[in-house]
Amino acid sequence: MAELPWSTVLVIGVCGPVCNLAARVLAERGYDVIASDLRDECEFAETLLEYSNVELVLGGHPPEIFERAEVVIPPPSLSRDAKPYRLAEDHGCEIVEVKELLDMLPPTRPVIGIGGTNGKTTTVAMIRHVCEQLGLEAPHHGLPGMQGNVGLLPPLQARLPGDVSVLEIATFGERGEILEAAELSQVECVCVTNITPDHLNEAGDFLTYARCEVELLEPDTVELAVLNAQDPLVVGAPEVVDFNGDIVYYGLDVEPFDTSEKECWCGGHVEIHEILPWVGPFKCRECGLRSPEPDYLATDVDLSGFRLICPDGEYEVRLPVIGLHNAYNALAAIAVCSEFLELDVEDVVEALQSFEGVEGRLEILWDDGERVVILDYGHNPAGVDATLRCVKEAYRERRVCAVIAVASELGPEGDEEILRRTADLADLVVVASYAAYKVMDRVDADNVIAAESATKPFEKKGTLGASREQVLDGLKEALRSDCEVVVLFGEAPLKYREEISEEVERVLGDER
Repeated sequence: MAELPWSTVLVIGVCGPVCNLAARVLAERGYDVIASDLRDECEFAETLLEYSNVELVLGGHPPEIFERAEVVIPPPSLSRDAKPYRLAEDHGCEIVEVKELLDMLPPTRPVIGIGGTNGKTTTVAMIRHVCEQLGLEAPHHGLPGMQGNVGLLPPLQARLPGDVSVLEIATFGERGEILEAAELSQVECVCVTNITPDHLNEAGDFLTYARCEVELLEPDTVELAVLNAQDPLVVGAPEVVDFNGDIVYYGLDVEPFDTSEKECWCGGHVEIHEILPWVGPFKCRECGLRSPEPDYLATDVDLSGFRLICPDGEYEVRLPVIGLHNAYNALAAIAVCSEFLELDVEDVVEALQSFEGVEGRLEILWDDGERVVILDYGHNPAGVDATLRCVKEAYRERRVCAVIAVASELGPEGDEEILRRTADLADLVVVASYAAYKVMDRVDADNVIAAESATKPFEKKGTLGASREQVLDGLKEALRSDCEVVVLFGEAPLKYREEISEEVERVLGDER
């Protein structure tokens, strides 16, 4: 039912994600919506066609639609001197900004926010999957090609209809981003997966970036924090932000593969016995901060799952997705579902058995029994390392080639770290991105080669680090090698998935 004294609302810019979601939120709450955009067509428009109370007007903003509207919702990016503002004022329409709309229409269901550097998307997908399997509706924005994890997108998703909202909330390394999104979303339960180096080109230094991530715990609405017990910056976050809610910890009982150091909130350095890069049992030499005992603990971890020890008992967890990073993700999902949603742990564990993974995360594009091609969004050192370790474990008897189509958000140091780690773990590394090519001379390894077009300058766009030509050249070089398993890293392989599929089919299909 409509909650505000409006009958018809004009939403401008519905081919953009923010106003598209705003229009859908209003339509779901019973308002008649006129949804307009200057563009003649857009892929997001289809999401509005299912609503009988939405009139879609593309190709412009004719004056007559302002005559029929009482309220106009403009896109946040629209200048105040733009024509739609003048038309709204000329026709006596009330102008309501999107943030004002969020205040007027609060969420009506519990809201969960998932943050951290790596694992957010998969953890969100696992929780949503469990909810759906157990009869709870957990809505998704449904916008093709959009993660929807920054700015006003999470708060708008929190207002879509359903039984529970499960949101991914991210940052580009700017203070206040996560806090604003979490406050506007009115999150009640949060989970921080890990904090490893990323987005330092915006944040400036690691602890500044880490401080951005832990803003997720700051809203007054947060009642429960589910935290990785084996990341010192996550464990120390409640004290940093003066969090007073309940805390539940999760972690793995696994033999570490290495020892490393990580900065602590106190300014000192933490020794970490790594289960994943910069994640594992730890203790700070200066302040004494150490990893707490996990409330949700995974032991006997292997490629098929793990044994869960938690307050409700012990359970065998079988996972269709592999890797230690996915064991962490599953633990986080189980803890959130049990502690916040109060779902039976046995039911949650059973539901996870049918979870098939997330597109672009360890996604097997081709497997004919002889050659395997995998796409992975990994774009920072920790993410790439975790995926390669998982692949090496799963395909122990096969040679693995890593194709690097990444331009690290840590800058050249991040590109170098990614290249060093892949050279240590993979049998062959093919450099496809220009960013990786520029640091090749810093890495002393005889298993690293460059694709032909890697020498061509490419301007990084967000996390997109390579061109179509560079990705395909990297793939061709990998397929010419004697490696049975090829892993393509970065956003670019996902963007050019169709072209990659065609090339793989052309080369490997002909071989069959």
